Amino acid sequence: MTMSTHFTPRQLEILDLIASGKTDKDIAFRLQVSRRTVAAHLQRLYLAHGFHTRAEAVAAWLRTGATDEPRDV
Repeated sequence: MTMSTHFTPRQLEILDLIASGKTDKDIAFRLQVSRRTVAAHLQRLYLAHGFHTRAEAVAAWLRTGATDEPRDV
């Protein structure tokens, strides 16, 4: 299975930004959505995969083959 099978494209964007140290406020600004929308994406991500923290989500994302290539953040 590929990474996109496990996470939606938006979840992948958010995970990438979280891994880069961005806050919900930073992510909302970057994606041009509200902080509430970012929180909703994270909540769905946590519920769908059984995560309890940002760190768990990022660790799972990294295990699925997230690239460590430089990103435009």
